[in-house]
Amino acid sequence: MIQEIYQIDRLDELQRLILAAANVPSWEVFLKEFANREGAFRIAGDLYNPLERVKRSDQNQ
Repeated sequence: MIQEIYQIDRLDELQRLILAAANVPSWEVFLKEFANREGAFRIAGDLYNPLERVKRSDQNQ
């Protein structure tokens, strides 16, 4: 994966991954974004809420 990141030559694609990494709540969600690098990145819904996991754990207590 590191080599793939080093090979990114489009700044918009790199920016999209940085935004995804900063906003997704889990590694699995980031991997999905990394695999699907085409198109615009939109921060919408609980999938991109970094506090979603905390919110869920509070509800389970």
